[in-house]
Amino acid sequence: MKSDFESFKSYFQSMYAAEFIESAKETIHKELKELADESGKVSTNKMVLALSSAVFKINMEYTLKALEAYHDWQKSSE
Repeated sequence: MKSDFESFKSYFQSMYAAEFIESAKETIHKELKELADESGKVSTNKMVLALSSAVFKINMEYTLKALEAYHDWQKSSE
């Protein structure tokens, strides 16, 4: 079982890691930009809110991407 997990982990990292990191950066930037005032500044409270929201969205995206990748990996392993 461990070797299957390690095999999938390698597959997932090679296929999706770079894409996921870029997507996470974009999500965080978007959240902060939406909460910025006219001068482009974000208060500490709003920054915490933006980062919390971004982390939630990133976790959801990561989970969905991992499920899709696992399905693809299973098909390719057959």
